Amino acid sequence: MQLSKHNNSNVLDAMKSITEITGLDFEKVYRTGLSIWWAAIFDNMAAAHYAAEIARKYDAELIAIHVISAKLSGFEYTYLCYLVFLQPIIR
Repeated sequence: MQLSKHNNSNVLDAMKSITEITGLDFEKVYRTGLSIWWAAIFDNMAAAHYAAEIARKYDAELIAIHVISAKLSGFEYTYLCYLVFLQPIIR
């Protein structure tokens, strides 16, 4: 189906919004379904919580976070993240 011609491009607009919310690239959103999208949202939420704890521990300001991968090991998830911090403020 040509999505650009269907319903005045609303489907493509919705998919673009999903890419912005989930952080997934457009191709992955196009080829996968809801379970992958929700997994990406939950992975980002958990990683952001973990990064905020690290920022508080070292008194640094978190600028950006990107989840590289999330794997279930036993009953816990293991996250591989790319974190960007500003240097802590010296008081």
